[in-house]
Amino acid sequence: MLQGLQKGNLPELKPFSLPRVFADLQCPARLKHYSLILLVAILTALPSNHLLPLLDRDEPRFIQATREMAARGEWLVPYFNGTYRFDKPIMSYWLMRGALNLLGDNEFAARFCSVLSSFLVALLIYEFTRKHISTRASWLASCGWLTCFQVLLHGKLALADMPMVLAVTFCQIALYKLLVEDTKQAKFWRAGLYIGLAFGFLSKGPIALFCPLLSLALFRFVFWRQRLDWQKLKPIQGMMWFLFLVSCWAIPAFIKTDGLFWQIGLQDHVLQRGIKPFNGRLFKPFYYLPTAFLSLFPWIAFAGSAWLYLRNNWNPTTAYLSAWALAPYILFSFYATQLPHYVLPAFPALLIILACGIDNDLALNHQKSWFFWIVSALAASLLWIAFSLAQNEPYTDKTLPIKTAVYALISIFLGLLLAALFVKNKFLNGAWLAILIISSSFVCLGKSLRAMSIAVQLEQVFQTLPPEAEHIYNGFEEPSLVYYSNAHWGNAHITAKAIAKPGARLYLLLTKEIWLEDYLASQFPRLIKSRKRQETRLPSSVYTALLINGYRYKPIHGLNLARISWVETEVWFRP
Repeated sequence: MLQGLQKGNLPELKPFSLPRVFADLQCPARLKHYSLILLVAILTALPSNHLLPLLDRDEPRFIQATREMAARGEWLVPYFNGTYRFDKPIMSYWLMRGALNLLGDNEFAARFCSVLSSFLVALLIYEFTRKHISTRASWLASCGWLTCFQVLLHGKLALADMPMVLAVTFCQIALYKLLVEDTKQAKFWRAGLYIGLAFGFLSKGPIALFCPLLSLALFRFVFWRQRLDWQKLKPIQGMMWFLFLVSCWAIPAFIKTDGLFWQIGLQDHVLQRGIKPFNGRLFKPFYYLPTAFLSLFPWIAFAGSAWLYLRNNWNPTTAYLSAWALAPYILFSFYATQLPHYVLPAFPALLIILACGIDNDLALNHQKSWFFWIVSALAASLLWIAFSLAQNEPYTDKTLPIKTAVYALISIFLGLLLAALFVKNKFLNGAWLAILIISSSFVCLGKSLRAMSIAVQLEQVFQTLPPEAEHIYNGFEEPSLVYYSNAHWGNAHITAKAIAKPGARLYLLLTKEIWLEDYLASQFPRLIKSRKRQETRLPSSVYTALLINGYRYKPIHGLNLARISWVETEVWFRP
């Protein structure tokens, strides 16, 4: 019924082909493209993963929970800091456990599953685009996916997002194959569809189910409006398999936790975040539209060209891609808790559409690319402002590593901007220079952030303490402490009586914290208001007790990477 899909009707241009190093390879074209995509993935995702300290607050929770599950011989229920962790289903912990067993207990291994998932998504993008649009757009879309800012960031983090995006991407393609393309391999794609839904659900919950369903509804009732043969999905049989695969873990886990996994994991962590913003965040209408300029940078600059491509090439493929891209934005626009990476399931479709815009723009030699130049000029202006602020800031010996980190971050965005400019001007060999700038900048960023990480700086102190030592924090309660010490932490009230108790013990006291918004408010007082902050200081009697009872003192200062703030702490420990 929907056969004879239109492919991109753009002529293949010799001046805008593969970089020479790949074009000269004596092997099939698809293998050349795979080599190109693999090299981009290696350069953008791997070099800094062993250097970057744990960035997100959930990264140490995932990794440490995987450690604690392995130590307990547990396969059903995650634990963090000695208690249940119900935030996400089980799949990410299983994947990390396999990576840690294979590659060792370190940040690189924990992040490997996200890196691999982002690479596999790139291959899925390539295969879908190659068959249904054009060969040139296929590797442009794949490389664009690997080099857009949000994927550069979350493709490195030990979180559940990338495995979930991999599952959603496969399911979206499977739905297209079954309902739009009318594939001859229906059994394979049907089985893959429901296995993918189960994998995605076990990675990050219901979002892996809702995104494909909503995109399918948008395609059928909004963008294409033609009847679909739903029986090709065999929905009743398929959903039975989906429920069976999920229940193989869910039922034993719910029984083992007396229903807490359902009550806390699904109701509190999924439903409640949809009703009430998490961590005190404010709900902002149209939040995801402006964040796209950062998340999809630099390829968002080709949005004008992509819009022209959609207008001139409206067919079942572009209609389906539009539905796929829009569904996550609709879902999360009404979700109370808002974070830029929530809409990542839309990015594969968006990068395909943007790649088609790039292909179309270059093939027709459009000169009026006003949207591209506006976005590029705005990005260059913001980078110059950031560079000027970093250059003029009076650094001290304590804060000097911040300068390196800021310059590295500016270099990453500069590399991305250069990549877009090189592609715009058909200079693909120059794009490799931009990728090398991005890769080396991430290495510099990783080194500087690691030097400023409070938890990493404390590793030497942790090594002096026996396994049974108490670890107590006051004010600075970051999950990274649990991972880097591999010990349980508590938030007990610090008194002279508690200090005097025998045994090994460590106290971590937050004395001062300067937030990023405080700094920006000092630079732009008319635009940003600073909140009043109070410095924390314990009574003098507590410090006297620490000195009398033989505690050693070590001041630690650095960045709280999870909250983007500068912190100064005091460490008192007795081995």
